[in-house]
Amino acid sequence: MSTGLRAAALASLFFFGINVHADERVQTYAFSSGQKLELDLNSGGSVTVVGWDQAGVELSLSDRKRDLDEYRIDVTPTADGLRIFSELIKRNGGSNLRVGLKVPRNLSIAFDSAGGSLDLSDLAGEFTGRTGGGSLTLRQLTGVVDLRTGGGRIEVSDSTLDGQVRTGGGKVEVTNVIGDLKARSGGGSVIYKNVRSASGDMRTPKGTAEPGVDPETVLIKSAGGRIKVDAAPAGARVETAGGSISVSGAERFIDARTGGGSIDLTLGEGWVRANTGAGSIDLTVLRDIAGKGDIELETGAGDVTVTLPADFSMNADIDLTVTKDARGNPTISSDFPLQIEPSDDWDYSKGSPRKHIRASGTPGGGLHRLKIRATNGNVVIRRAGG
Repeated sequence: MSTGLRAAALASLFFFGINVHADERVQTYAFSSGQKLELDLNSGGSVTVVGWDQAGVELSLSDRKRDLDEYRIDVTPTADGLRIFSELIKRNGGSNLRVGLKVPRNLSIAFDSAGGSLDLSDLAGEFTGRTGGGSLTLRQLTGVVDLRTGGGRIEVSDSTLDGQVRTGGGKVEVTNVIGDLKARSGGGSVIYKNVRSASGDMRTPKGTAEPGVDPETVLIKSAGGRIKVDAAPAGARVETAGGSISVSGAERFIDARTGGGSIDLTLGEGWVRANTGAGSIDLTVLRDIAGKGDIELETGAGDVTVTLPADFSMNADIDLTVTKDARGNPTISSDFPLQIEPSDDWDYSKGSPRKHIRASGTPGGGLHRLKIRATNGNVVIRRAGG
């Protein structure tokens, strides 16, 4: 290490020595654009990093419960830039360390924390690392990111980013982002709003969006848990590995899928596709339109109730499977004129014995396809106002 670097390191150690008592400490360090900032927080702590137009780094430290002299904090120049290290001298109780940094906008950050939030804004470069638990907030970033948290909320907005962000459990929201950014949650919803690839294609949590998706479409994918959407004027595409789904105030389309749980949908007009491994499906369509308005519903076990406008034009294709262990006497009933045909014989070709009740018809002229597949539940087609 050169004489200058050694002197700077010794000065930083003296400044943050354990004999100094203060509520907040602020210090500046030499740091150039394009260098690497390493944050190694064994103590844990909440970190905020903001880009500015000046050379050097301004570091502020505080703790709302502990004295700073209960920490060992080293700020050390490195061959690539600067390293900040922290640990509690005595591990009695938790850390509430707050680390604030103002840095040149172009840099790389390597982050490793025992726990605590990370907030990055107005920066360009490469951002990597992990926290044992805490939120990640990324705003106005450009570059490549690989960040994860053991559990906590993630928000990414107004950025151009490639890479990935991950949480062990928590909600993830990605808004107004361009690039190949992948977002994942081990136990929470992942929501994309106006996320595009570098070529301009709309993207969803599962990849490139299907036709019909625009910047205002609600896009949610969850590893498990309930999904509730109160408004989706540009349509909704939602999916959860397990849990109920509720979508209201939707227009244009609804695409809803759950590994197991009830589905409750209200659509002004448009098409619907809903699938649950086990659970009821309740759909209300408020208006009929001449354009695309097909409906496809499927449940592995449960009731299906569909309420349609009085003048809805449909081509119905309904198949209700009834097994020998079904409770009660599942049936198909309809306010619209449909031909309902129950089978008389048990079918043994698909494992457990089953019978089928089928319904078909083209009331109103057969404009929209109504396809329903259900098992051991009642299928009810209602006419609004009837």
